[in-house]
Amino acid sequence: MRERIAAYLDDLGRMLEPAEPVLRSDVLGGVREHIDAALADGPQPPTDREVDRVLVELGPPEQVAAEALAHDRPAPQRPSGLDRAWVPSTVGLLLLITAGLYLVVIGAMAGFLAAETAPVVQADAGDGFDGSRTQEAGTALLPASYDMVWSALAPIPLVALPWLLTVVLLTGSSLWSIRQKWLGALLLPALVLVCGLLIVTTVLVPVGALRGVLVLGVFVAVVASTIWAVARLWRTGAQQARRVVSAGARADRLSISP
Repeated sequence: MRERIAAYLDDLGRMLEPAEPVLRSDVLGGVREHIDAALADGPQPPTDREVDRVLVELGPPEQVAAEALAHDRPAPQRPSGLDRAWVPSTVGLLLLITAGLYLVVIGAMAGFLAAETAPVVQADAGDGFDGSRTQEAGTALLPASYDMVWSALAPIPLVALPWLLTVVLLTGSSLWSIRQKWLGALLLPALVLVCGLLIVTTVLVPVGALRGVLVLGVFVAVVASTIWAVARLWRTGAQQARRVVSAGARADRLSISP
């Protein structure tokens, strides 16, 4: 009789080897206590028939082990709402909208500054006096007064809400690293800073070919850097989202496997 119980517990112990030691010990101890309690309620001393009845009620060792291992298996990790595939696309589109608007402003500023010419000599038709007068080229994208400070600040109310939403999505999602989150959050402030640098250029750099080359070079560099940053964030987020979805699918398959 005791040999049959010991054999049952040995089989159960071998099948519980993948489990944590604490869980394995608890399951074996609980089964042993259940057997002892069930036999104590029956005729004494317990007969082989009574032992068979108790072991049948418990079920085969593989069934008991499978149930214990199923409870020990961690629940599959579900991707959070901000780790899904729609988040990288939304962040990318918001960055394109906010950064694109300021790229238009920067392009207008750069075009105006590059189009300015050096002072030219014009004849005064009224009195015949030759005087020096600065000729400037205008642009329709800036106010008539060429108030570049106004041009840099005017879009802020339009981009503030999309930018804040972008920061919230970047901060709450685990699809990007800390450095990438900072890159996305500071992209728009960096473009506003570029507008300020262009305004400073009107004071520090004299009108001429040097200013034109400088501002156009800055504009090209800013456009290239912005496109690179948005593309990198979009691509990285999409790749991580696919990995999260794949990991969740694998966890689901494992959770339903016997």
